[in-house]
Amino acid sequence: MLVGRDKVFISIHESNSEDRTDVYLAEYRESLEELSIPNQVVPMVKYKGESWPYASSPQRIQFLAKLRNEATEPIQGADSDTRLANWRELTRVIFF
Repeated sequence: MLVGRDKVFISIHESNSEDRTDVYLAEYRESLEELSIPNQVVPMVKYKGESWPYASSPQRIQFLAKLRNEATEPIQGADSDTRLANWRELTRVIFF
């Protein structure tokens, strides 16, 4: 199986980093754009004065589920205006 630009969509949601991750992701997105690789790179607004934005484990799970749903919106969303035209061809999802 060959993987080409027409078979890949990269979705990254940055989550409250305190280093230069947002800068590196902006550079990475520019590189993806130059290579015509479809992508969605979303920097998260920093939480002022908080190192963790939720007080309990259920809140953390809800937060992570929301990020997962936002990251996969272009391939699984119900709205055809935001869903990729070739969404049916993207048959593998890798989370890390």
